[in-house]
Amino acid sequence: MRVRVYLLIAAWLVTNGLASLPSCHAVLFESTGETTYNTTAPSGTLSGSGWQHEGQWGNFLGTPVAPMLFLAAKHVGGATGDVFVLNGFTYHTVASNDCPNCDLRLWQVAETFPAYALLYTNSTEVGKQCIIFGRGTQRGDAVTNTTGVLKGWKWGISDSVERWGQNVISGVYTDQTNGEMLQATFGINVCDLTDGDSSGGMFIQNGSTWRLAGIHHGVDGPFSTDGTTNTQFDAALLDIGGLYVEGVTNWIFVSQQSSDQPSSFYSTRVSANLSWINGVINAASPVAPVASFSANATNGPWPLTVTFTDTSTGTLTNRFWNFGDGSTTNTTANILTHNYGGSGTNTVSLTVRGPAGASSITLTNYIAIGNEEAPATPEGLAVTFVSANEIDLIWMTSTNASDLSFVGYEIFRNGVQVAATGATNWADRVVAPSSNYCYAVVAYNAQRTASSASAPVCTNTFASPGSLRGTYSGLVLQTNAPSDATSGSLQLVISKTGTFTAKPTMGGVRSSFRGQFDASGNSTNTVTPHGLNQLQVILHLDIENHTDQITGTVSDNSTFTSVLLANRAVFNRTNPCPQAGQYTVVFDAPPGNETNLPSGTGNASFAVTRAGTGRMTGVLADGTKINVSAPVSQDGTWPLYEALYSKKQGACIGWVTFDTNDTLSATVDWYRPPMPKAKTFPRGFSTTVTLTGQ
Repeated sequence: MRVRVYLLIAAWLVTNGLASLPSCHAVLFESTGETTYNTTAPSGTLSGSGWQHEGQWGNFLGTPVAPMLFLAAKHVGGATGDVFVLNGFTYHTVASNDCPNCDLRLWQVAETFPAYALLYTNSTEVGKQCIIFGRGTQRGDAVTNTTGVLKGWKWGISDSVERWGQNVISGVYTDQTNGEMLQATFGINVCDLTDGDSSGGMFIQNGSTWRLAGIHHGVDGPFSTDGTTNTQFDAALLDIGGLYVEGVTNWIFVSQQSSDQPSSFYSTRVSANLSWINGVINAASPVAPVASFSANATNGPWPLTVTFTDTSTGTLTNRFWNFGDGSTTNTTANILTHNYGGSGTNTVSLTVRGPAGASSITLTNYIAIGNEEAPATPEGLAVTFVSANEIDLIWMTSTNASDLSFVGYEIFRNGVQVAATGATNWADRVVAPSSNYCYAVVAYNAQRTASSASAPVCTNTFASPGSLRGTYSGLVLQTNAPSDATSGSLQLVISKTGTFTAKPTMGGVRSSFRGQFDASGNSTNTVTPHGLNQLQVILHLDIENHTDQITGTVSDNSTFTSVLLANRAVFNRTNPCPQAGQYTVVFDAPPGNETNLPSGTGNASFAVTRAGTGRMTGVLADGTKINVSAPVSQDGTWPLYEALYSKKQGACIGWVTFDTNDTLSATVDWYRPPMPKAKTFPRGFSTTVTLTGQ
């Protein structure tokens, strides 16, 4: 049955021109939605089935296939210099080679893998059991038909957790661009792939050895219940009959059959690309080794167990260690432990060898073992300053820091030592924005006997300006004596690098300038609108509290200083604006019978889209038309500003607020310049009107 379904899906791909297969990212199971299911290495008869060869390549997986090469899907990207992490060890990429006719890329690393996956070289994959690996989404909501019959599950939350699953290869599909793919279908007691599993490995057992047979490429979908994007979804389906599948230019209906027609996933076929893979492997020349190593602890009271990690680069075949206490070892492992049983200082050396030569490194007095009393544990560790790229620490002096043997303090970030100092303060400037860091401090003496760690302190760095990129809209208002010349609007667009383009309108004159927010979200700029005095614009982006707001001032440095507030546009199709709808608005004049002010009312219609754009069109009490468009903020306010009259020398301005009872209100300042030839109000006016709407 699976073969027949595979042929049907392949026919769709060829004759109907389905859109490119969506990339895949995480293993999903028919039997369970448990988030911890199959998140550790397979055991029993499935031991050694590939888990040990799967390493982290960014948000995806990669598989070593040679001493210094790992295989990944081409479409997941990556750049030379990025790191590949396998079994806790970091490898640095130095080159890449792309398959000309398939979705594979071989990455070369500077270090040497202690082991790597063997390749499946036969063309007998169809019908064989396979073990697959991936990272990404959990199982989402169930998909049922109109009668409640289970069809499958939507893709759920992406968690980037590595999982493994089992399936059976149902066929081989040839893609016009990416060559031959191994196909596996979803069904009872087998798994499927979802958004995030791209580049994971597919393994087949050959005799007693599990071998790499495929690298994950894509999945069937997306699907729709009515053939429109309104009902579009991604899913692992036990039966796609009765649903629509997206094609290149249209949706394709899949008729309901007597047998289930499951969805499939596809992995680039290794056996079809052996010539290219082996050619790259054979061409990779050995690299001369450069010795280096690190230890998880360099001091402490005896007995002390130290874990050494070889961080050497180059093509390596073996490692010779001298631990400085009379013990040596020759090994191929890049991580090993050694027990020091007596006090003293120990000089450690490492010699690494490979086909391109040998290299040695010696660290004198590297491991210090003491048997005297350790310094007192530092107290009072606290954070004194935080920004997007810096965290400053301070702590109290260790109570026995006056001892002759006392040396200083070691600082640990997230459990790893990052610095040593004799002072009681330290600034960490190697941190990333929007990240959490925890610190602890230990005191140590001349014999490297260390205290216990201080009580930890944790903090989050601020967001970088670029992480708050988007469009901001707002108003400039002089709070004590608003006027047309001192008030206006501001539109500002922030890029992913933190640079921005701003377009202020003051006194009816629009101008523009560019700038850059610093790590604290501050920027000071000058702009000279045509025909007006130079303005100083001081901006502050709230990167600490994530309010999606820019505050600041606009001034001409002599006659006025106005307050600026702009909000980021946050609503879109997936985050609809709760105030969306149609409103009728009235502008009421203040009470009284002022003959030099308009005494009637204005009116307007106000429409807010689901994407949060509000547009107000209408007429003021003196007959002047308004047409204003701006986004609604996440706190339910909307900036009303319209330059009016001849040469845009008048305006109406105010913040419109959406109330909880689906009404809106505002106090609007309205300015009209002197117009001697006008039939009404030739001297102009400045007034305040009340806006209400529902």
